[in-house]
Amino acid sequence: MSAPRPKLLFLAYPFPPSPAIGGVRAWGMAKYLSRLGWQVTVVTPDPSGRVSPAEMEEAERQCRQEGITRLFAGELEVRSGEAAQRLTVGRWERCRRLFVRRVFRCMGMGLEERWWRTCLVACSRLAPGDCDVVLATGSPFSVFLAARRIARRLEVPFVLDYRDPWSLAIHGAAWNKLWRRPVERRVLREAAATLIVSPSLARSQTEAFHLSCPPVVIPNGYDPELSKAVIPAVFTDFSVVYAGNFYVGQRKIDSVVRAIKRASEISRGKIPMPIRLHYYGRDIPHVEAAVQRHGAEGLVECHGRVPRTEVLAAIKGAGCAVVIASIRERVGLTERGIVTGKLFEPLGLGVPILLVAPEDSDAAKIVEGSGAGRSFRASQAEAMAHWLVECADGKSGRRYEPPAAFSWPVLAQTAEGILAALMRQDRAGLPNPGCEMNSHDE
Repeated sequence: MSAPRPKLLFLAYPFPPSPAIGGVRAWGMAKYLSRLGWQVTVVTPDPSGRVSPAEMEEAERQCRQEGITRLFAGELEVRSGEAAQRLTVGRWERCRRLFVRRVFRCMGMGLEERWWRTCLVACSRLAPGDCDVVLATGSPFSVFLAARRIARRLEVPFVLDYRDPWSLAIHGAAWNKLWRRPVERRVLREAAATLIVSPSLARSQTEAFHLSCPPVVIPNGYDPELSKAVIPAVFTDFSVVYAGNFYVGQRKIDSVVRAIKRASEISRGKIPMPIRLHYYGRDIPHVEAAVQRHGAEGLVECHGRVPRTEVLAAIKGAGCAVVIASIRERVGLTERGIVTGKLFEPLGLGVPILLVAPEDSDAAKIVEGSGAGRSFRASQAEAMAHWLVECADGKSGRRYEPPAAFSWPVLAQTAEGILAALMRQDRAGLPNPGCEMNSHDE
């Protein structure tokens, strides 16, 4: 008789069919941990009000196929003010929601931070024995508080998965960080293990909290099965594709638009196809403003927000994909470790990558170390332009085999080893094997 499958309770606010890029990491972990023998139950908001019925049905089909159980906790919040205006509620209700959103923003929190209480309610019927390990992925980071409370009640270890820094985040008011830091310190002290997406973030967290054992680095990745199934879109130009949103002070499209304009000037009459930027996302006004500032009319096409399947098709059919980690050039250790999940879409599709990132960043090391493309600082628009012309002319930027080290079948094995070790030690009654913190403060 075979041994029972170990049971994982996975708290993940972003999870398919949620459009958030964090859902890609959550799905990769859940899918391949399930294939490695875990019985996975994902606690996540109900996204039915945010996505189409077809996307809901496809997500349900995939979960059934992989043996993943979803436990819905509340509803997925509508994040953007524009989306809130489209809600089918009265004017005063829209005003109330927008006011609440503004209050939470002033507190340095998103509306999704409230979800941890809803998560606790959804898990209230679970009893000891219903799971062996609790895994929580953040942001939102309040889910770490839920993981700690649920694990205490069920008498099992809990693991924290950082997609971004919490109190060490470079953005946000200083007074917000003051109250977040001690909260994060207490949660880290009790966690059985910590996972994080990059070496620099691991080092930053280790130094800030004086960890005796650093977090385990499990980067974002790609699903090779999904990548192979993508049918590339057909473009009539040398398409440079950017998909995603922009953030004030960190991600702006200006340097790329300047490079596109300059590449068009350099390549005129030298290559058979024009070089154009194709933008997929909701921040069309930001892109159009940059086009006007730099006189790049006719060189940029905005496609708006489209389903992820269409985005992946565009990236796979592109001559080059743009990823912007940060436009800042002088950054500290934490910002060097920011590696957006968007980087792994073209990486998994074997598409040449033009990365805009600080020098010596972890993202740059991934791109150039795997031969996937070139990394530039935001001020190097001229160098970007020349590289794009070389790519369009076939001299650079060739297709490549996606590096297996960043595939979820490989990454999940690391996560599975950690979870299995924790479960075995917990059942044996041994002390918490996770990272412990020194008693002194910063």
